[in-house]
Amino acid sequence: FEIDNSKTVNKSADYGSSITTYDNKAGTGYVLDHTSGLPLTIGTDASKNVIKVYYAIDNNNNGTPDKYEATVKYVVVNGTFEGETETSLTSTFVLATKNATTGEWTSTPKTLGNTVPTPVAATGYKAGSWDSVPTADTPVERGETTYTYTFVIDQFAYTVEHYYEETVGGEFKINGDKTDKGSANYGSSITTYDNKAGTGYV
Repeated sequence: FEIDNSKTVNKSADYGSSITTYDNKAGTGYVLDHTSGLPLTIGTDASKNVIKVYYAIDNNNNGTPDKYEATVKYVVVNGTFEGETETSLTSTFVLATKNATTGEWTSTPKTLGNTVPTPVAATGYKAGSWDSVPTADTPVERGETTYTYTFVIDQFAYTVEHYYEETVGGEFKINGDKTDKGSANYGSSITTYDNKAGTGYV
């Protein structure tokens, strides 16, 4: 905090009297954060008869110091979150408690608690991982934090069956000995196979 001397007010009061109020000079883009020396009991040493008022930046003018505001974003890749259709969820936190009487703020650490969602894989994907694992006990950091869960594409088995004509113009019969098995990523396209026609076939 840096003092703005242009807003300093010098007054006088009776010895022993109590000063409990002050002029709020927050101005646009600022909000009261806290005070020191309040209430002030007037003594004989003027240098000690000082009330200090601290204002914090409030760029969005919502009445809460920006330094106490936090946004946590959860993002899922190749899936959604349990009970949701969205691929991102946002939770907001205020990392301080406001005194209803004085308007002053006191820092109050928070954790993610029950805001951590459960990722659900999209069709064709399997368990992946968080880039940084969020838990209910993870402390909330000031500003914006993003946690991303990425599901991994899954592989699935496929079969190539070879059928041979028993007689000219007759039925085709599978030759199980020549069946090929493989696996490939979900959604991939199989466009080739091993030609096993053999002698007398085409």
